[in-house]
Order: sequence, then structure tokens, then C-alpha cells
Amino acid sequence: MENRWTLIKKIKRIELPTDWPVGPVNVYLIFGDKLTLIDAGRKLEKSWNEFRETLRKEGVSIRDIEQIILTHHHGDHIGLLDYILDNHPVPVYAHGNCRPFLSQDQIFFKNSRKFFEHFYKEFGLPEEEACRLAAMKDYDTSCLGKIHIVKELKDGIRLKA
Repeated sequence: MENRWTLIKKIKRIELPTDWPVGPVNVYLIFGDKLTLIDAGRKLEKSWNEFRETLRKEGVSIRDIEQIILTHHHGDHIGLLDYILDNHPVPVYAHGNCRPFLSQDQIFFKNSRKFFEHFYKEFGLPEEEACRLAAMKDYDTSCLGKIHIVKELKDGIRLKA
């Protein structure tokens, strides 16, 4: 029986800037049966340029990516999706919990904001500050187009990479 990892020829880590105190974020290219991108960095021009330059150095382009797998929906993991999908629409796979954010579900954002307002007030923040911080939870939504998840990922699901 063939080991499932023998199909992966190479995994390339790409470090992309975030401009956040946490520092850069890693995305990964898996060179296997399909060229797979894991996560998509933060939506910054310098991240986009670094991403494209790394692809060029690896001898591939955006058009060579065959699928994208998202680990979660935070802005430093989905930011370049708009750029990538505008240039080359490919299937996006993610856990179902990502769907409301990626599809711009306004009810989701409204409920999320209410939850965090209440949460911050419980910890003693003044109402104005609680509302301000809760509103920051969906700040990246204005720069994200509606992304369609082709298949929701769950424990045990395998994708060909």
C-alpha cells in the first residue's frame, strides 16, 4: 500500500507581513497531485507582492494554484482570497464555521457584534468602549468579496493535495 504522503513532493512555507504586533503569518504551498494553497495571508499590497514573488521564485503562478484550503476565517488567513480568486477562480475548502464570515452573512455579523458588546461589558468596560471594540471584530468585511466554499471540511475528510 502506498503511503499517502508520497504524493507530496514539497511543502513551501511563505511568510507574509500582517502589520500587526503578532508579526507575520505563514501560508503554505503544497506541491502534490494538485498545487494547493493553505491559507491566504492578510490583504495588504506588500503581502500580495511578496506572495506573487515567492510563487515566481518557485516557478509557478497564481494560475497554477488548483485549490485553496482555509484553516479559519481570520483576516490574516483569508485576506488575499479576493486577489487570488479575481485572477484565477479555484475551489475554496474550509470548515463550515467559516461560511457566515466568507459569505458576508449580515445576521452573523450583527449577532457577533451583540455577543462581543455583552462580553466586554461583563468584564467592566464602559458601554462606548465595549461597542467600539465589538465593532472591530468585523472590520475586514468591507474588503472581502463573497467567497463560496466548495466543500465544508470536517474531521476525517480527505482532500487530494
